[in-house]
Amino acid sequence: MKPIEIGDLVTHVLMDEEWLGVVVEIKTVETELGEKSKALIHLSSRHVFSKPSRQDPGIPKKGWVDIDWLEIKSRAKEADEN
Repeated sequence: MKPIEIGDLVTHVLMDEEWLGVVVEIKTVETELGEKSKALIHLSSRHVFSKPSRQDPGIPKKGWVDIDWLEIKSRAKEADEN
């Protein structure tokens, strides 16, 4: 499967199936164990983040998630092609 891209609709592997969000931004950071990629998610479901993004602390539907925990529901690119 292709890597997650900006605009993809994603779910979180540990959350219920109603947890849905759109990838707004992707960043890679260096850690002690190597590179780690994170995605800034804007939730489109009733869920909220317990720790919202520091960039937008007043928006509880926006937060960072390790890409390893995300699954693609639909791709932004596929929607553009149809």
